[in-house]
Amino acid sequence: MPAWRQIRNLAAMAMVLALAAGPASASDVRPSRVVSINLCADQLLLLLAEPERIRSLSYYALDPGESYYADRARTFHINHVTADEVLALEPDLVLAGVYTTRSTVGMLRRKGVRVVELAEPRSIDDIRTQFLKVAELLGVRERGEALLAEMMQRIKVVASRNEGPKPLAAIYFANGLTAGKGTLINDVMRMAGIENLAGRFGIEGFGNLSLERLLISQPDMIILDHDTPERPSLAGMALRHPAFRYLQGQTKTVSVPRRIWTCWGPFTAEWVEHLAEAKP
Repeated sequence: MPAWRQIRNLAAMAMVLALAAGPASASDVRPSRVVSINLCADQLLLLLAEPERIRSLSYYALDPGESYYADRARTFHINHVTADEVLALEPDLVLAGVYTTRSTVGMLRRKGVRVVELAEPRSIDDIRTQFLKVAELLGVRERGEALLAEMMQRIKVVASRNEGPKPLAAIYFANGLTAGKGTLINDVMRMAGIENLAGRFGIEGFGNLSLERLLISQPDMIILDHDTPERPSLAGMALRHPAFRYLQGQTKTVSVPRRIWTCWGPFTAEWVEHLAEAKP
């Protein structure tokens, strides 16, 4: 067969194969203009993505009380979680949370923007799943696996020191809110070698722990969700109640900085270490 005919046949075959495979989908291409409209997504982007691929972060990322990487976030464009400003950035991927403003998410999707919503993890294993999901979206799975391996190693070190009886601890938020089974908080406490009082009352997810129950239970530890004095509010009345103040005086109290536990990621290892070191 003449050489020219062989070349023509090979070219025709290549065209057929290309048509059969179809055009490359958006998911096959590493996104290069990524926008986050969620605080936790901000943190993951800052950990995983090359700076030049981050088009914008949410304004929540700048809050040093809530954002683990607030200092790093200051060097990036900031959005205020509105559809108009996100559309103007022409993103090829938007990361949101399941509780991100629904009108913004809905508008972006109607305009054909690729939006991926991140679920709230309920365990350390969930963190691994969600973190790798973001790493794969960004095309940096190896980096994600390396960061997770470091996290798990730190947690294993803590777990190896958990000997003897576990101290009983109460998580106590404003309005008497606590976290029970099926929450990331509960799993972090377990990894730190601490028993969650909410579990004794059969609380699933987030529920109410009355001040009376708290006083009667006499936990070994009280864990608060802040490291600075709260502003006066009706929601915080229980935390200022004389009985609660008395209990604090008799019980080991630990405050966890919100920047550690408001979101999740490899830095969750610091949360486990913080609680383990605070055990009475």
